[in-house]
Amino acid sequence: MGLDQYLEARQYVSKSDWTGGVPVTTADFTTLEPMTQTGVIDPNSFSGITLEYNAAQWRKANAIHRWMEDNLTVDGLENCQSYSINSEKLKELREACNRVLAAKSDKTAQVAEENGLTPMQGFFFGSYDFDEWYFRDLEYTVETINRLDQAGALNPESDVTFTYRAWW
Repeated sequence: MGLDQYLEARQYVSKSDWTGGVPVTTADFTTLEPMTQTGVIDPNSFSGITLEYNAAQWRKANAIHRWMEDNLTVDGLENCQSYSINSEKLKELREACNRVLAAKSDKTAQVAEENGLTPMQGFFFGSYDFDEWYFRDLEYTVETINRLDQAGALNPESDVTFTYRAWW
């Protein structure tokens, strides 16, 4: 029991390449199609395949959850609902985490509050302290967003989209 959080990535893989004027089945689609349930994909369709996978996963990272709640919604996050988060918001989260990590001292609480990363209370949401686990969550978040950025998933041209979902 507790707060489980996911950053999910979605990526569309086109079935056909139309650049030559005549549709040609893409190599990526040819690779993925055998991994799908036999008979489910419409053989006459021009649609591709949408992949969905975890880009990150947190456990009781309530400060990250607070940031998501403050930055993705007006009325608060609902349990088990997915919320779109764009690459600019992910970069903002990374910068907020970096600012708090840089102030790792007696000023942590003040800098965390200024950046929307104070621990959040909730039923089985974990510790409310600025402890080792708090800083590990921030470090993991920075590492994750750096990985996504280096992979090109945060570029405006990328076909990867992200959603945040929490379960408690």
